[in-house]
Amino acid sequence: MLVEAARKHAEYLTINHIETPMSLDWHNEEEGKKGFIGKEPKDQALAIGFTPSENYFVTNTMTVFATDMQPFAEPEYLFHHMASTILHRSMIIGQSYEAIGFYKYKDPKTRLNILVFFGSQKLFDNEDRIYKYPENNQKEVPVGMLPEIPQPFSSPITGFPITVQLSTKDYDKNISLISAEITDPKGKKLPILTLTPETNSQAGEFAKSLKIISIATKGLLQPFTTYKVKMKVKDTTGKIVLDEEWSFTTGNGKIKFLGIDFKDLF
Repeated sequence: MLVEAARKHAEYLTINHIETPMSLDWHNEEEGKKGFIGKEPKDQALAIGFTPSENYFVTNTMTVFATDMQPFAEPEYLFHHMASTILHRSMIIGQSYEAIGFYKYKDPKTRLNILVFFGSQKLFDNEDRIYKYPENNQKEVPVGMLPEIPQPFSSPITGFPITVQLSTKDYDKNISLISAEITDPKGKKLPILTLTPETNSQAGEFAKSLKIISIATKGLLQPFTTYKVKMKVKDTTGKIVLDEEWSFTTGNGKIKFLGIDFKDLF
């Protein structure tokens, strides 16, 4: 059923947004516009007969419009892009789904493609869970962060973001950052940017709702380099939920995807 929701929403986006810049509005639909089936993703799913189970909610995301020669409207790229960002990463890292649906739609006039993803995602586990990304000793980590809407940091050019997220059934519980650092192989502490639930921005509001903290270096990381991360995080009860040191290693500074090399961010 979610494949049909993805198809309908892809048609709606093609009719109404093919000539507009991508924005948060693309997740939703506006009543009265051609192709409308429902305002929010959950409404769009309900319109085609899909009802999420208890403790699940419906979410969607999509690619930009792309030609046949561009790989951007492929599932592999979409998942790679989400993993290489912060807020959208929360859709795939450590998450459980009861159902998903993809649909790649081609506009018959412009021949441009768009890929839409729908998923019914588990809200939380019975017990609190903290998970981080990248993991300890992870290899081939990209050197930078791909673009995201809303933009998480004051600078669009940063190193690959490190995230810590809380999964909890306690709606009022959240996490806050006590300390964080990223060091290079020589032990030098690098200047970092932070996004937390306390950040006063649109991205900060999303971080609050997702219960997520992220740090990233100012500027790109170096290829083939091992970095060390130290983070200390507490929840709103004052309990220390993360106090760890771990490392990851970057790749060659390029993204090789579908036979094409992309430099990170560019």
